[in-house]
Amino acid sequence: MAFTIVQRPLGPMKNFLYLVHDHASGRAAVVDPAWDAEAYLAVAAEHGAQISDILLTHSHSDHVNALGDLRSQCGVVTVHIS
Repeated sequence: MAFTIVQRPLGPMKNFLYLVHDHASGRAAVVDPAWDAEAYLAVAAEHGAQISDILLTHSHSDHVNALGDLRSQCGVVTVHIS
C-alpha cells in the first residue's frame, strides 16, 4: 500500500494544503480545505489523483472556507469531521 502526503503553504494565515493520495486507487483526501479550491484541484491533478474525501479536523473558518467550492467542483465527495 503506497500513499503520498502532499503539504504546501496556502493562504494568508499560514495554513497548509494537505492532500493524502492513495496510489492503488487513485483517490485522494483533502484535509481542512481553506482559501483556494483551485489549488487543491491542481495538486490532485499534478499527482493523477481524484479527490473523493474531505477530512475536517475542526470547523474554524480558516480550515473550511474552501469546502463549498471544492465540493461543487469535485462532484460526489464524502466529508468527515471529528
